[in-house]
Formats: sequence, C-alpha cells, structure tokens
Amino acid sequence: MAKARRLAPGKRKAKPTLEDAYRRVAEVASPSDSEGLKKQRAILLLWYLRNVLGIDDLEAYEYVCDGDRDQGVDALYFEPASEGQAHDVLHIFQSKYPEKPKNVGEGACTMAAPGW
Repeated sequence: MAKARRLAPGKRKAKPTLEDAYRRVAEVASPSDSEGLKKQRAILLLWYLRNVLGIDDLEAYEYVCDGDRDQGVDALYFEPASEGQAHDVLHIFQSKYPEKPKNVGEGACTMAAPGW
C-alpha cells in the first residue's frame, strides 16, 4: 500500500483524473490476493469487503458470487441485528469494472481516491 505524503502548508492537492482513479482501482483489483477469483470486478469487490467493511479475509471470500449465472448479484452479506436494531440486514452488492479509464464515471475519482 502506498504511503500517504504530507503536503507543504498552502499547497493544494491536484484533483485526480479518471486515469488516476482507474490506475488505483487496477492496483486494488490485482489477482495476487484474490483467493482464486478470476474476474476483476469480483477481486475488487473482495477488496472492498475486506478493507472498507472490515470483514475477515476468509469470511469475505465466502460472500462473493463469482459466477456467470449470478443474476447480477456479485456478493451477499448477512448482518444479524445487533443490540438496539430491530431487524437483520441483507446487503446485496453489484460491482462494475470498466475495461478502459474512459468508461469510468466522474464520481469514481472521489470514490477511488478519497482524500486526494
């Protein structure tokens, strides 16, 4: 993981480009930690479950649906009701992985590079 750099006082961060965001996503969706998943969108989703939601590595792998006949559902995560909650929650995920940076939506810069 890249080390964050501090900016000198008065310096502003440059707004990330779509190419920057795409490159960062491509680094995250690397097959090296994919636990055997083949599709980049599934690898990216596995990273999201592990690093953003904080789900245990092996447990996160169990939630990913990496099939051609998954009816558009790429992951399912059941969250039992905790103290003070009335209901259990079923999280349904669908992920997209564009083939080229030009196919990335404008909002992806913020999502792929928070804090830039």
